[in-house]
Amino acid sequence: MKIAGLDIGTSSCKLSIFAENGEPLSSFSFKYDIQRNLSEHEIDANVLKDAVFNVLKEADKQYNDINGLGITSFGETFVLLDNDDKVLCNSILYTDNRGKEQLNLLIAKLGEKSIKDITGLYPHEMYSISKLMWIKENNPEVFAKVKKILLIEDYVAYLLTGIRQISYSLASRTMCFDINNFTWSLEILKIAGIEADLFSKPVQTGTKVGFIKLPFLKNTEVVSVGHDQIAAIIGTGANQVGDTVDGGGSVQCFSYIVDKKTKDSYDFGKYCFTPFLVPDTYVLFVFIYAGGALLKWCSQIVSKSFVELESEIKPSGLLILPHILGAGTPYMNIEAKGAILGLTSNTTEKDIYQGCLEGIAYELKLNEEILNKNKVYSKKILATGGANSLMFLKIKSKILKRSFVRYENKDVGTIGCIMSVGMALNIFKSYEEACQKLIKVKDVVSCFDDKKEYLSYYKKYKKVYQRIKDI
Repeated sequence: MKIAGLDIGTSSCKLSIFAENGEPLSSFSFKYDIQRNLSEHEIDANVLKDAVFNVLKEADKQYNDINGLGITSFGETFVLLDNDDKVLCNSILYTDNRGKEQLNLLIAKLGEKSIKDITGLYPHEMYSISKLMWIKENNPEVFAKVKKILLIEDYVAYLLTGIRQISYSLASRTMCFDINNFTWSLEILKIAGIEADLFSKPVQTGTKVGFIKLPFLKNTEVVSVGHDQIAAIIGTGANQVGDTVDGGGSVQCFSYIVDKKTKDSYDFGKYCFTPFLVPDTYVLFVFIYAGGALLKWCSQIVSKSFVELESEIKPSGLLILPHILGAGTPYMNIEAKGAILGLTSNTTEKDIYQGCLEGIAYELKLNEEILNKNKVYSKKILATGGANSLMFLKIKSKILKRSFVRYENKDVGTIGCIMSVGMALNIFKSYEEACQKLIKVKDVVSCFDDKKEYLSYYKKYKKVYQRIKDI
């Protein structure tokens, strides 16, 4: 038996194929472009579809015996289809600031607390519902033709199987999903003026969708996995309250597994909660919009010859706000801008690159301090994706004063897909068996700042956002 995991990101998709004994066999990937100007950030769902189909067709040329395919994707972004399943418009990305006025209408009608209690989300225009309302108001001719609203995971699953089904974790990124009753919120949708049956059927992560009904991978059964951060958590083996996953894709994210009590007593800032795999557990997200995106930007303007810094890391001397796509938690200000402070005639390219890494780590520490004050702690931190970089982890370890577990396979999102598929198809009898076969720890990175060189910079960093946000 062979199992595949499809991880769809904002700039590329990747398919990994494993044998049932946990042996990695092959991987295929395809990149695509997103469209960004000053305020509008979009992706063409047709381009994304072509990319996904390309990797699946390539896999089919080598393997015609893939039993199951799990799908995970980035969140919030939706695809609008008409009665003939034609894409009606470009898909709006989460970093696009359209939907603010519509969000304010929801808040005025329901109140922030009610929205948080229903959805687990601090109200923000990044989520799907306010952008759907924006399209309904500003492009009524387009919206009048809408027969299906799908996020990326269920869009791809629908293309493959003809069945509409979305995981709880991805549905929750719309801000119109009730995470207490696991249903679409009729109260929110009524105010938005959107019918619930336009959305796919919500299901738990690891639920089978159906068999692929296309010329390629004909005998492959599709499984809903959900939001890419949830897939990454599963792919590390994290499943206990207190486990924290450091995810380093385009968005830098710390995902804390918390209990229901923490979720229900949530009143400590602009954080959000998503249903997790284990009953009565949730994931609290700390995120920076431009994690990998900041490093990609930086690598385009400075040399890449120092991708791994020397073992003795000292502060760069810079304070860099990583807000080039707006500020995530704890501020949730999509209009925030990045900044570099401390430039001198002696500043080098290496300093700027390292300063970007430090800025991300400072932002994570700032969030962790807020959570710790509200009795949310991480027992262990498991590093994934781009966060697996040794240099980056050393800097995080120094600034956060924590150890980080690294994995042999960086693509834990696809590993999480494969684990979910294996359990859904009874290839693995338990989560523990799936972990044993697929998860391999590489090492633990501990690089504490005994001289406290970073502490003085961090104290300054905490003041920067408030001092410059109105400039």
